[in-house]
Amino acid sequence: MLPPENSTAKDIMLPVDSYPIIYENDTVKRALSKFQFSLCSYQNKRRNLLVLDQEDKPIGWVTLRDILSVIQPISTLKSYIQGWNLADYNGPATYFAREFYNSIDSNYWQKTLTELCENLADKIITDIIRPLESGAVHANTSLHTAATIMSENNISTLPVVEQGKLVGFIRAEDIVLEMAKVVMNVPHTEKGKLTIPSTSS
Repeated sequence: MLPPENSTAKDIMLPVDSYPIIYENDTVKRALSKFQFSLCSYQNKRRNLLVLDQEDKPIGWVTLRDILSVIQPISTLKSYIQGWNLADYNGPATYFAREFYNSIDSNYWQKTLTELCENLADKIITDIIRPLESGAVHANTSLHTAATIMSENNISTLPVVEQGKLVGFIRAEDIVLEMAKVVMNVPHTEKGKLTIPSTSS
């Protein structure tokens, strides 16, 4: 069952001023510090950072997945398998996995998380910023549409704009809670929480 057709992104989004901010020229170390503080917060856990330019204007956002991609970019693995011809490969998956593992320089696997973080701590986050225009939805966008966009693009957060201005972010978890509300036919008592009816007679 889908969320109500009259529900919009603005109805369930989290306002933009509830997100921690970071500047476009800040480092990965700074981003990690912001995430650490936010994720350890009891009430206001946020898995995204709002990115501002030097004039304090929102230009994009950074997610936890983006930070992970910096620590261990997929492109690094891709570089090892470029040129491989697997068209005639018929062996079991375990054999392929072993051959793949053995083909990679042992130094690659021996790097610890500490070493990776130390090497990248001063990296500027500019390269991993998600531009607002690349995935923003309008405040009046239906939840069905927002859910479809998330599913098709394998993302869990969308910025919400109104009259050309960023007003908040809508998350996959917010849509799921709305779906639960519909399926269970139970009203919210406050944002993000459900009241479960008593089963006693």
